[in-house]
Amino acid sequence: MITTMNEHQKIPIYTNDSSLNIYQNELMNLLAFLKEVHPTFLIDKSLDERISLMATDICNQLSDKVQWNLSKFQVWLNRLLVELQDAHSYIPLESSTLYPFIIRFWEGEFYIHSTIPSQKDTLGKVITHIANQEISFIHKQLSQWVPSENPIKSGISGSYFLNNPSFLEAIGISSSKGMLPMTFKDGSQATFLLEEKPQEMMTFSSVSHQITSPKNVPFHYQIVNDICYFQFNAMIDRLSYQIGCQLMGEKTEENILASLPNFEEFLKTMYTEIAEKQIQTLVIDMRYNGGGNSLLGDILLETLLPEHITFRSYQSFVLISDYLKETYSYYSTIATGNNQLANTDTLPDIKEWKTRKKSGCRFNGEVIFIQGQNTFSSANYLLTTIKDNRLFPIIGSNTSQRPTCFGDVIPVLLPFTRTKAYISHSYFKRPDSDLDYETTLHPDVFISNSIEEKSKGKDACWDWILSKTL
Repeated sequence: MITTMNEHQKIPIYTNDSSLNIYQNELMNLLAFLKEVHPTFLIDKSLDERISLMATDICNQLSDKVQWNLSKFQVWLNRLLVELQDAHSYIPLESSTLYPFIIRFWEGEFYIHSTIPSQKDTLGKVITHIANQEISFIHKQLSQWVPSENPIKSGISGSYFLNNPSFLEAIGISSSKGMLPMTFKDGSQATFLLEEKPQEMMTFSSVSHQITSPKNVPFHYQIVNDICYFQFNAMIDRLSYQIGCQLMGEKTEENILASLPNFEEFLKTMYTEIAEKQIQTLVIDMRYNGGGNSLLGDILLETLLPEHITFRSYQSFVLISDYLKETYSYYSTIATGNNQLANTDTLPDIKEWKTRKKSGCRFNGEVIFIQGQNTFSSANYLLTTIKDNRLFPIIGSNTSQRPTCFGDVIPVLLPFTRTKAYISHSYFKRPDSDLDYETTLHPDVFISNSIEEKSKGKDACWDWILSKTL
């Protein structure tokens, strides 16, 4: 999987019917674009009819433009994208009128992450009801309105929309005169008032774990007693940025390049200190890793496995289309016909990757990986490769993504409303195809950490590691 930094490109105008209003035309443009670039239509032959029928139904509802605004329209576009079963393909919601709180999802529960000073007593509280609707009912509704691949992802992504009145209306939550009541796990209640002008927010602060609290860098390590703790937070560095730019036919920005770390240099530094201090256990924490470029995962495995070891890899496919060839120079010379899935093994190597010299550094001790609900995209890809080949033990909780999945998003603009959208054009099939049905990556050892434990600075995964290594 490759995440790029390219700008949003306007999609072609497929439909501009004068008998339709702007929202109806926009909906049909999105539908046509999906059918051109998204691989799922070649994998699930029944999808075309299902999604076309849904689009027709939504289009009929859009006939009365007076009852719609851009925010409400975008909610319904996401409803259409749900049919793809692809968490990478989604539309951010735009609205200036929101309820003054931000909700987050953690280990199956929803809590108040941020709010205005007058409601500071609600910070960190676990929600049981919103407008008299049980939170379990709301969570089930989210899967119908938020593009996702499992309930964990619908909870994570859907929590961002629960302050949006258009979204709340769509999932069946009504408020009276802009007042939204909420009930919490401790029995307390609060009512939030709809605001057009956002106020300054306060954020819930929990006690930071001395070792494993998230660091604001792509990768970080520290030696703790006889353990090297490596926090792998993002799969982005100078090399992956250069490769992404070449793939998308973009100029490399020197200021961006200079701001990025070098992953192989980082590994060399870490392994040198490990050798000097004779460390035998390496813990790689990927609980905060939302993805990036999977090439960093390939580099990491090079340093952890003996050279003679072979293992099963993902099968990766790209849907070749006119849009892809016209927009990105890398694909313009590919002879594969349109509307076909091309195996990426048959595509030309990117120059920067082909000419790269391997670092040669290695670690031969015990390796333990940690995953969690926020492990996503290329991070999930790496851990699935590890799990399917039984390379190293993985502990933690279930991830928010299906291992066999879609990805490599194209950032686009819809032509009439300039709505931003992210649409996948690649398909990734996990190494162990017998497990394609799984909707999450299960760890070898399941370890949960509740909101209450997290707020007190406790980390059950780290405690487990200490119990096994000390």
